[in-house]
Amino acid sequence: MLNLIRCEFFKLRRKSLLRGLLGLSALLPLLLVLYELPNQRGMTGLTEAYKAGRFDYYCQCLCVYAFVLLMPCLVGVLSCFLFFMERDNDTFKNLRTVPVSAGQLVLAKVMTMLLLELLFSTLIFGFLALFFSLFGIGALTHGLSMFLMFQVCGLLLFAVSLPVVVLVVLFNGSTLISLLLSFFCSILGWASILFLSQLAAGNPRWKLLFPLHPTLCTMQWSSWFFSNLADRTQMMQMDLFLPGTGHTLLLDAGVAAVSLALVLHYYKRWTR
Repeated sequence: MLNLIRCEFFKLRRKSLLRGLLGLSALLPLLLVLYELPNQRGMTGLTEAYKAGRFDYYCQCLCVYAFVLLMPCLVGVLSCFLFFMERDNDTFKNLRTVPVSAGQLVLAKVMTMLLLELLFSTLIFGFLALFFSLFGIGALTHGLSMFLMFQVCGLLLFAVSLPVVVLVVLFNGSTLISLLLSFFCSILGWASILFLSQLAAGNPRWKLLFPLHPTLCTMQWSSWFFSNLADRTQMMQMDLFLPGTGHTLLLDAGVAAVSLALVLHYYKRWTR
């Protein structure tokens, strides 16, 4: 399996994907710094507690907005490269001469995407911490906790983004169509959260659907689990939807398991 994953990375070396991933992970924290820096220049007597709070706040913003919006796009782009290379280069016959099953190939591609997602999570947190330290915007008081939040939240949102891979393999169209599907899924996922929240604001019965939305559960759970005691108390007073750890993990694992089974099914069908 390690050799298969290594081969997938060798294939991606031909692309400018890693440089694009590096640039994207640096761009988002830089935009947040450029937004926050003018606000603090007009303030005096900034305490370390305030700076630590700003760093934690922007970490949560990146986990929620960047991962929820970008993760389906990232997974879609990676799946296009990894699943379409053999088809476009007509190398399926070469793969069949090697005693490697379709399941092993699918698992290797998904593990490659997972490793790149963890790299993206690490880079985006590292650049945020670097920029906040260089410009003196935030104190890294809870740096380790926020780093763990990035990794856990990124891993869970990667799991719930795997249905994008199902669509890419199912339609087996051009790379452009698959990329458009990925962007559509990203927008649709975010819009579904906003739409469901608006419905629940008018009629509380719609809140019964909250536990069935894996992305919403992941967002709310991560915001709760990695918050301090004061923030948790405030969240409880606001009567927010706070799913349990077991419920969130089982829901995300279920989405990932079903998605992988469908990917394997459709991958076998169009690689015969």
